[in-house]
Amino acid sequence: MRACSPLPLACHALTSPVPGLCAADEYTIQSLLEQLPCGHAEAREALRARALNELYPRWTALLQAGFSVLVYGVGSKKQLLEEFQHHLGLDGAVVVVNGWHPTLRAKHILAACLAAVAPSDAALRGRGCGELLAALQAVLPCVRSGHQRRLYLLLNNIDGQQLRGGEAQGMLADLAAVPNVHLVASADSVNFPLLWNKRNAARMRWAWEHAPTYAPYTAETEVVARALTGRGEERLLRGASHVLLSLTPNARTVFRLLAEAQLQNSDIGGLTFAQWYALCRAQLSVASEDALRIHLGEFLDHNLVKKLRRSDGVELLAIQFSADDLKQILEDVGGPAH
Repeated sequence: MRACSPLPLACHALTSPVPGLCAADEYTIQSLLEQLPCGHAEAREALRARALNELYPRWTALLQAGFSVLVYGVGSKKQLLEEFQHHLGLDGAVVVVNGWHPTLRAKHILAACLAAVAPSDAALRGRGCGELLAALQAVLPCVRSGHQRRLYLLLNNIDGQQLRGGEAQGMLADLAAVPNVHLVASADSVNFPLLWNKRNAARMRWAWEHAPTYAPYTAETEVVARALTGRGEERLLRGASHVLLSLTPNARTVFRLLAEAQLQNSDIGGLTFAQWYALCRAQLSVASEDALRIHLGEFLDHNLVKKLRRSDGVELLAIQFSADDLKQILEDVGGPAH
């Protein structure tokens, strides 16, 4: 069994212009990136030949011995990892993931892996990380037609922005520890060894491979171009997540209670201060009205919460994001989105 499931989708989806909005700037940035000089072609070709003749056979042996392979060094490793999939056997599925994408989550990786080994499962999207992992643990070790199922996960940039948290790396460590899961990952940030605590590093079973390519980070920087010329709504969404992450956990809990109330009943338009305070008191999130007013002041200053006036004159407090955006914000900051 062999399947290749690239995640996220092709790079052109990341760089397609937004009609009538910053399209020229985005094309300018892309053209400048494409015109960057890329010298030392002979030296880079020699490194590629080394990969074919030396690195790929060693990586295959390390995977078969139960290790995960961590590739580091100067230059983009995207092509290096993607070409490696053609040197793997036909005894399993292959999933390729681009970890630098700003919308990627550990759950997306787990879902893609389960879809590769169990494509008939129709309930993938509705499952949480724990259920997806349990399903993989149940499917992979089973013997069919005299051989075991295997999964090869090639993860470009395991140190991507959305994968740097302890929860995401813990999920990836759980995945790497599943029997018959073989992980090959690349890392580029200077401090990537700090991603893992001792427990997660032990479960990863890393074999560190120094493989500089000196190739330009063309694909990785396409996302930067999109961010620089992105739509205003996208910048507001990212800004809201960053602001909430900078606040205290208690403030995020207070915000989440208001957000979940709006998601559960989209017709209410918001909550009165008294209603919000009652929710917070029930969850032991605030000790007094003054404590809630302090949080409210922070939310108002950062434009996370707005004051609205109902037709009967009652003042409401509301988060003026769409339901989908609000769910994304809650996911970004670690809160459940119902």
